[in-house]
Parts: sequence; C-alpha cells; structure tokens
Amino acid sequence: MDDNFLNEFSKKVAGYSDDELIEVLKNRSHYREQAAQLAVREALRRGIIQSEADLSGKKYEVKPFRFTIFPPVKNAGRRKQLIRSLARSVLLTGVIPLIFGFLMINGKDMMEGVVLLLLGIIWILASAMVVRKLEEKFVYVVLFICFLSFFYVYRFFSQIQSLRVMDMFIAIVIYGLVFYCLLYIRSLLKIRD
Repeated sequence: MDDNFLNEFSKKVAGYSDDELIEVLKNRSHYREQAAQLAVREALRRGIIQSEADLSGKKYEVKPFRFTIFPPVKNAGRRKQLIRSLARSVLLTGVIPLIFGFLMINGKDMMEGVVLLLLGIIWILASAMVVRKLEEKFVYVVLFICFLSFFYVYRFFSQIQSLRVMDMFIAIVIYGLVFYCLLYIRSLLKIRD
C-alpha cells in the first residue's frame, strides 16, 4: 500500500470521533489490512479498546457486508450531503419539461406547452426545497410530477411513427435514475439520528 495513502488515512482516522472509529473497527474486515491496523492503533491510543483481544468481543463483531439498493448512511452530515447532491441531480432533470414546454408553445399547442412549463417549474422548485429544507413532502411532489410526466412521455412516444430504440432507451434510463434518486432520498430522509 502506498505510504502517502497510509499517512492520509492515519490523519483521517485521528480526526474521527469515537463513534466513527468504533464503526471502522466493526467494519475492519472491509478495509485493507494496513488501514484496519491504523484504526486499531488509534483505538488503543484513545483507550477505546484495551488490547486487540477486545476486538473479538460482541461489541466489535465484524458486520457482514450485505448488498442493498438504498444503502443507509449513518453519519448525519454525510447523509445530508448525499441527499442534497441527489436532489440537485433531480433538480437538473426538471429542465427537460421546461424545454418541451417552450417547444410546444413555439409549435402547435399553447395549452400543453404552458402545462409543461408549470410542471417543470414546480419540479424544479420542489427539488430545490428538498435541497434546502430536507423535507420528505417535497420528494412526494416531485415523485407525483415524475409519474405524470412518465405517462405524458408514453403518450408522446406512442404518437411517433418512426420511434427509435435509442429514444426509448434514453427515456428509460433518465426515468430510472430520477426514480432511483427520489426513492433513495426518501429512504435517507426516513433515517433518524
């Protein structure tokens, strides 16, 4: 392992709270051996453990790694940071209905364009409120608008004679990512400190 990495990790571990260090000890088998040893040495130095034999106790039992679609983030600061990052991504996708709204207004259907513009604005504002206030109710607003837009896009694609596979693929990927982000944000907001 790179000495520079070990030095950086050593500084990082020294800055961890006792609870964070205990979490590292509980997950030590998921770290490289040298990194786990640095965490053990720091725990010994702080008196969190008296000897390496303490690690065989139930409190420091290694948690098995398990796959989950929405991995929980225990650290409140990191959880808020992740929620805000995901919500900003969802916010950016709100530009799509705005663009379609402008195109519809400039094209054939003024009413449909205005509705799309309004839904795009609500999408963006609700996403911004998730970023700002971290409240679950705004996630439900965006989810509702996203469901509405899904049916609109389905209707839109069903009217196109020369629909390409790539058009459908891009729409499916965008919707998949937006729904995943929204559901993940919802699960993160349900975690209480």
